[in-house]
Amino acid sequence: MGQYLKENGTPVAAFYLSNVEQYLGRDNRWEPFCANAAALPLDGSSTFIRSIRDGNYYANGTGLTSVLGNMAAETKACGK
Repeated sequence: MGQYLKENGTPVAAFYLSNVEQYLGRDNRWEPFCANAAALPLDGSSTFIRSIRDGNYYANGTGLTSVLGNMAAETKACGK
């Protein structure tokens, strides 16, 4: 997908993470995921969309909240 977007000059607008970060963090897989995300064609408006519980990325509980994050800024140090 990333190659297709690059070939067509199309940056990623949004990437829905849901709550996958809680699993990536627990299994020490955030860095490989982040490097892959950093390789996507991003611009200043590329946005991660997260669902977090009770204001915490890793909490168990009820009540999901959507949180937005800038993909380019958050993946800047990944994959280097």
